[in-house]
Amino acid sequence: METVPPATTWHEFSAHPTSNPMTHPWVTGLFDLDGNSTSTRFYRLLSRRAVVLKQTWFHEWHDDRLIPWAHYILVTMSMEELPALMDFLINDPEGEQLSAETIRG
Repeated sequence: METVPPATTWHEFSAHPTSNPMTHPWVTGLFDLDGNSTSTRFYRLLSRRAVVLKQTWFHEWHDDRLIPWAHYILVTMSMEELPALMDFLINDPEGEQLSAETIRG
């Protein structure tokens, strides 16, 4: 996975009305979590060229079709594993390969 280049000024980091953060080349990981109901943006996130991490407690119609660790990365409700998972996906060669395969779907 690529790392986000550090912003050198606040102006570089601030959002512009005409910019879409989902189209920037450095966006390689997206996190989706359910609220009081299922997330409506999960499918939109899957269409991006990025690794999608998903935290959910709902059973959805696609559960038999979209496979964790093949189409997205499943995160537990406690998120205990999140720091180690991010370290694996970013710094481990096998994690980088898994990220690339997940992006391709």
